[in-house]
Amino acid sequence: MTSAPAPRAGLLQLRGVSKRHGLVQSLHEVDLELSRGEVVALVGPTGAGKTTLCRAIHGAERIDSGEILLDGAPLATGARGRVRRTARADVGLVPPPETVEHALVATLGALGLGRTVFGELTRCQVELRGTAPELAAERALAALRLVDADHESSLRSRQLTPELRGRVALARALVLDPKVLVLDEPAEELHCLARELAADGRTMLVVTEDQCFAHTMADRVLFMSGGRIVESAPPEQFFSAPRTSRARDFVSRLRRR
Repeated sequence: MTSAPAPRAGLLQLRGVSKRHGLVQSLHEVDLELSRGEVVALVGPTGAGKTTLCRAIHGAERIDSGEILLDGAPLATGARGRVRRTARADVGLVPPPETVEHALVATLGALGLGRTVFGELTRCQVELRGTAPELAAERALAALRLVDADHESSLRSRQLTPELRGRVALARALVLDPKVLVLDEPAEELHCLARELAADGRTMLVVTEDQCFAHTMADRVLFMSGGRIVESAPPEQFFSAPRTSRARDFVSRLRRR
């Protein structure tokens, strides 16, 4: 008799996470668990709270209530300075294309005006991981090669094209070897890279509306609406027979595009 496969260990847990922006309840008591090595696609209409959830997991967005655990330990979402930056390094976030330029400019310029791509990828390892400078330099080049941006290593953030900004943002997240990688609506050119990372066993949360992308790479689809996670199902089940009316309306709109 063949035994059932052992369940994957839980890595990221959200318990009752809420966040309000003014009069808008962006997150409403969100419960979520990501297993080690699991790839989860997060879908939902505009304004559902997807980006706020990604930023909360990364620590860029302070939550009002609830808790976020990584490897069983609370994330230092309310910390400041180096403690906060170190905690955020364990969750690599690639922002959506429309905000990735601002994120890169803020990052590359934070500790040195005019810092190059290579310089930033090296510095962040030395400061946040305690990596020796020589090894950090090697890893920076390896990460840039992985995303096909090594020829732009001497450029500064404002010299990068929109496509390269996305690639460099992914390289910066990867070079710190995060426990969880969060991609918020990655540009199409990052889809192949995301598939490779998923195949290598990365734990990933990916915000996407690309059904083919979700079908081929996700173990599970989460549907978000009104600041809540409304459904959780395997991709085939969600896209063929969503349970709730809100999810059915969403899938129907995707099919008409």
